[in-house]
Amino acid sequence: MAIKTVFFGSPEFALPSLAALADDPAFEVLAVLTNPDRPAGRGMDLRPTPVKAYAVERGIPVYETTDLSEESCVEVYPVLRQADVNVVVATSHFVPKWLRELPPFGSVNLHPSLLPRWRGAAPIQHAVMAGDRVTGVAIIRIVKEVDAGPVLAQTEEPIGDDDTYGSLAERLSTMGAALLVETIKGLEKGTVAPREQVGEVTYAPKLTADDRRVDWARPAEELERQVRGLYPKPGAFFEFGDTKIQVLKAVVDGDVFTSEPGRVAGITDAEVIVECGVGHLTLVTVKPAGKGEMSAGAFARGRHVEVGSRFK
Repeated sequence: MAIKTVFFGSPEFALPSLAALADDPAFEVLAVLTNPDRPAGRGMDLRPTPVKAYAVERGIPVYETTDLSEESCVEVYPVLRQADVNVVVATSHFVPKWLRELPPFGSVNLHPSLLPRWRGAAPIQHAVMAGDRVTGVAIIRIVKEVDAGPVLAQTEEPIGDDDTYGSLAERLSTMGAALLVETIKGLEKGTVAPREQVGEVTYAPKLTADDRRVDWARPAEELERQVRGLYPKPGAFFEFGDTKIQVLKAVVDGDVFTSEPGRVAGITDAEVIVECGVGHLTLVTVKPAGKGEMSAGAFARGRHVEVGSRFK
């Protein structure tokens, strides 16, 4: 018989996992629980989550909720009771004890890091920004403490010098989907044994405006990782005058100490070179607020940026 599954997730990262379960005849996806439609775009029209849109296309029943308390799940409770396993991927929902322990195989979560490193909401971004050389995906049992459950399976993935949050997330979501399917099948067969997490615990909290803001007093190498770790969203930014400028691509230029972090040290047709606490950061592609992406050189010409100008 097929493994009856209820899937919890909302963003694009969760799509490969849902697709892998829906495509595998060993599984029956009974339902998807996802966030409600939200306003988006210039017209602020209501839009479904990527997971909801996919589930509707595949004919999988969808339940929208932000609350998984037993009182709020009356409508979906009959479906939840049928599940063999709950699968949670990239969701903001807190899964309470009554729901975690309801199915025979319990509740499992795909987390994009090598736990216990980078527990929390933004593990991929923090791994890139910290300069980690390797990350991975982990399948864990869900417990009360966030991302602290025993590990059922784990796979490593190197982080390349040019990796961004977007490129790494795409690989990890695909890897994680395959590992998730394999792990749940192992649970059914009794061949997967949980093990407690071992090692130093580090945290990857939700990103704030301070995480996004470029601090020119920091070394250029760190700022380059910040740009990659926040691309394509939410994006690193600095300000020039009253305009917020998002940095889409930048490269490190030298490792010497500089005297005026934030000072424009050079401008070419395509690039802008900025002094940092250590070294220079060459801005390649930027996106001023309210504008499309453009070369940093084009931005400099349009805003009359000159050598010696200062960025906040």
